[in-house]
Amino acid sequence: MRANPGSTAAILSSVPYLTTAAQLVWGTIGDSWDSGVAYNDDVTYDNNADQCLRLIDAYGAQMASDQSWVTDGQNFTFAGCSGAVLSDMVASGGQQQLQKISKPAFIVMTAGGNNAGFGSIVDACIYHGDPGTDYGKPYDIDPNGVGLCKKSLATANSYVTSTSTNPNEGLAIDVKNTIDDIFRNIAGAGQELFSLYLTGYAHFFNVDPETDFCNGWSFAPFFVVKNIPLLTLDLRTTFNDYVENFNNVYRDVIANYQVPDGVPGNYVVHYVSITEGFNGGRFCEPHTSYNDQWYSDDVLLWNLNLWASTQTITDEGTVSTADQGTPVNTTDNNTTQLQPPSGVNEDTVPGGLTAWSNAGCGGGNVVNKGWCRRPFHPKHKGHTAIKDAVIAALRADNFPSVAHSAAPTTSAPAPTSTCPTNPNPGCSECPAGYGNCSPSGGDTVMPSHTPLLSSLPQYSLSPSPSFTLATGSSLHSTLLLPALESATHSVILTTCFWAPSPSLTALASSLRRLSASSLSLYHGKRKIKVFICFSSPAPWWRKLFHTSSPQGETYGPETWAAKLGLPGPEELGGLEVSVKSLFFRPWGVLHAKYLIVDRERVLVPSCNVSWEEWFEGCVELEGEAARQVFGLWKEVWVDPSPSFEVWDPEGFDLEPGERDELCAADNASGENPPSATDQHHHHRRYTVTFPARPVRTTLLPHIPPRSEIAFHTPLPFPLPLLFSSLYPDPPPTPLNSTLLTLFATAEGTIILLTPNFTSPPVYHGLLAALKRGVDVRLVTNRRMMVFEQLFTAGGLTEWWVSWLRREYRRLRRDGERRGKGRAEGQEEGEAEGQREVEGEGDDEVGRMEEGRILSRSRKEEPKKLGRLRMEYFRPFHSPSSSSSLAPADQEVAGAAAVKTHLKLTLVDDEIVVLGSGNMDRASWYTSQELGVMLTGKEVAGEIWGAVERALEGRLEEVCSG
Repeated sequence: MRANPGSTAAILSSVPYLTTAAQLVWGTIGDSWDSGVAYNDDVTYDNNADQCLRLIDAYGAQMASDQSWVTDGQNFTFAGCSGAVLSDMVASGGQQQLQKISKPAFIVMTAGGNNAGFGSIVDACIYHGDPGTDYGKPYDIDPNGVGLCKKSLATANSYVTSTSTNPNEGLAIDVKNTIDDIFRNIAGAGQELFSLYLTGYAHFFNVDPETDFCNGWSFAPFFVVKNIPLLTLDLRTTFNDYVENFNNVYRDVIANYQVPDGVPGNYVVHYVSITEGFNGGRFCEPHTSYNDQWYSDDVLLWNLNLWASTQTITDEGTVSTADQGTPVNTTDNNTTQLQPPSGVNEDTVPGGLTAWSNAGCGGGNVVNKGWCRRPFHPKHKGHTAIKDAVIAALRADNFPSVAHSAAPTTSAPAPTSTCPTNPNPGCSECPAGYGNCSPSGGDTVMPSHTPLLSSLPQYSLSPSPSFTLATGSSLHSTLLLPALESATHSVILTTCFWAPSPSLTALASSLRRLSASSLSLYHGKRKIKVFICFSSPAPWWRKLFHTSSPQGETYGPETWAAKLGLPGPEELGGLEVSVKSLFFRPWGVLHAKYLIVDRERVLVPSCNVSWEEWFEGCVELEGEAARQVFGLWKEVWVDPSPSFEVWDPEGFDLEPGERDELCAADNASGENPPSATDQHHHHRRYTVTFPARPVRTTLLPHIPPRSEIAFHTPLPFPLPLLFSSLYPDPPPTPLNSTLLTLFATAEGTIILLTPNFTSPPVYHGLLAALKRGVDVRLVTNRRMMVFEQLFTAGGLTEWWVSWLRREYRRLRRDGERRGKGRAEGQEEGEAEGQREVEGEGDDEVGRMEEGRILSRSRKEEPKKLGRLRMEYFRPFHSPSSSSSLAPADQEVAGAAAVKTHLKLTLVDDEIVVLGSGNMDRASWYTSQELGVMLTGKEVAGEIWGAVERALEGRLEEVCSG
């Protein structure tokens, strides 16, 4: 079994889904939320050829008729069918919908609602539509759960949440088996590349507190006069929770999915949330009337209209006022119920009163029964919302042959992968300098970088990233730990070095506060999951005895205080904590550092949990980038052992206002210890934010194969440069390959900030750039981690700086000598050309031209050598630093820093790479790293501007060419 690649494998692979410009082959499969429900001959997609009630308004059909989202056309197959269950997707004996689609690049599936009993629950709890069925007490007056509504919900919830005693039963196993069957079927046809997109379902009701007007409404038919079901807030909330539980099962299955043997490793399954697109268009919206629940196109869902065939109904479900029913307040529970218009009674209801029943209207999937099958299904605008969500997901995945254009304009919030607004009218997607925007005359990337950006794997458009500069302890106290304390679901803290320090003390305090918050919020019924992962425990000699097993070393609660400096389990009753370390002897340290909060927010700092007062940076991202880092974390850190089991926090939501109430209570009581931020208010930091401006963000993991770690042994010093050619090429990871490509394609400038500089590929890459005329600036340290550099690189930063300076001076001297020689050659060439001009014979004109060409060729100047500037970082209080250089109030980012530990690469003022990777041998060959690449002149300029201001007055110049 191999881990499901998901979005992480897309990052790790640059193989496109489609390699040629051809029509995009795709299709949809599923139930009536995929097929739609055709209710008359004018709206059938295929004349109901196989009795599936496919609708011309269905989201797949809408996508097929819209060519704006594809680049080279499309070949669409519509295979969904009303009434289908999961076994109808592939399994023999079912409809085998998948077999209708030949070699698709991707498939969208909406299915499982019939398995979960959606239809019967709607009838039992909302309509009571079958006169021959004893429904018993409705939901709101059935405390003992004896009515059919609560019984149906209990049965359905048992299936959805898999509470059956049989582990092979339940929605989760059915969904997983269906994905397996789809993947195996596609792979069996010899297809190497494939993606599956699974949509959830939409919440049906608005459940905001101001919707209490809906509590007395009923959707029950006019002939229901006893035990009328009401749309109480409790029932509506229960319905939405049921749908969300269903959706969470899909999310969980996808998050933990393992690609079966025999299936290519680049098969990918994604979840697409569609419920946001129905915001403002559900039942019981504050701006809608009772009649609007049936007749307004502001409501995106169909309702049950027993006299539907007697009326002319448009695609949006609107009906003339004369044909609408009349809301009547009945005597039973003071209930508002819809009564039929004049001339409609029991005799004129199509099919009689038994037409709507939990048996499904009777008579099979025939068009004239569609009116009673469509309730609680999307209307045209509802399907448009689903269409927009699917296209947004394809664009977020950078799916080949999918065009990047304007974001959807439905009521759904703009996804993180598209721009919420477009302030630049010259661009079809994002403001200039962000994403793939290339307006005429706009702020675009240089042409030399376009191939790199086009070939890179999946990227996302981060909605509002930020970048912060500070010392390590200040980053922890003012940014990382407050983010940790804000968690409501889960925390994943991954770092490299772990040592007793003020940062560790502050972390322990934050965990205590998070536990107290969890206990106050959930009263012990739920716990916030906390994963702590590190690679290099202090003191250093502990690594000599660390296991090299890929399962690593896990730390039981009894060891937390003594070995790790963490609170004991008795202090963390509101948390479920797992602690693990990984280290692969002799060199394989996991150097990446990140904090994931609730899977929706990720902070990528350069600092460890340690005592050093170093100059650090942290980039913060939200949305898809956080989910991608989560997927990477799972691949690296999670094994199938119960001791480190991943817990899915999806659906683990606070009740409205609970956290605000808790904070208010804490502030009033004054009993809790001060927050991390309060305790370290004197620390200085500087944050650059990019509000409402999405930034193209690419994650660049660096995971060298474990089999190669021991092979990459450093050469004995002092020989690393003399024999650097003996080093093998660095592992071709996304981070290494991207940096080397950036060095090779830079046209103007390369700026590097790195703690150490001992990587041969970087040394040679910078030299090559200088020879092309690219200006290079390097900021690093003296005497930084001396023992570690000697041990892992066979040399020191100072040696490599000296060698680079010496080689640069040699290149400059050679250039000067060649320049002098060219000047002399130019004079000789001009004289020779003149002699040719003065020649005789028929070839005179030819000789004249030859002379001019020779003269011009000798006048051509070679590319000018780029300028090299190298500087060492120094603290403000350094003896070599003039006191006038330090700000009087010391209120600059990381003013107390004694070394720089920031890792930053800036190329051509438009591409910046941050993260954990150094420009030393360990980071390039044996350590596991994580880089974050942000693209755009504006974002790169603002980040570098902040760094440059913070460095002012604390750089010692080594070389300035």
